Amino acid sequence: MYRLHIGNHSEFVAIEIRNRRAIDKWVNCDVEVRVKGFRASISAEFEDRDFLRFENELRTLYDKLSGTARLWPRDEQLTLTLQGNGLGRIEVNGSAWYVACYGSKLEFEFEIDQSYLPAVLHQLSEIDKAFLA
Repeated sequence: MYRLHIGNHSEFVAIEIRNRRAIDKWVNCDVEVRVKGFRASISAEFEDRDFLRFENELRTLYDKLSGTARLWPRDEQLTLTLQGNGLGRIEVNGSAWYVACYGSKLEFEFEIDQSYLPAVLHQLSEIDKAFLA
């Protein structure tokens, strides 16, 4: 099982990959969002290449500490934007829909620093190796 955890122990987005559909290469995931005052759990789907694009953008963000990295799947059920301020602070903004773009929606934000990014990049690399091979 593969897991992507962005944040710390109290505020985070965690994506746990259940499986990949062989016929169309979509990845089925369980998502947990925990921010001050709110918790949400949804099931979401991503195309396998969504993680590769996010990893590439995040690697550039980590190298420069400025810029943007986005996890933005086609159906937009879970979207994440990580924005660096050039000094090591990373703002995480996102939205999670219970059903893709329909019904209940949680918009959230929290901050992390660049020291969290190496672990996220490692997790993304492992996901990409497993699902893009």
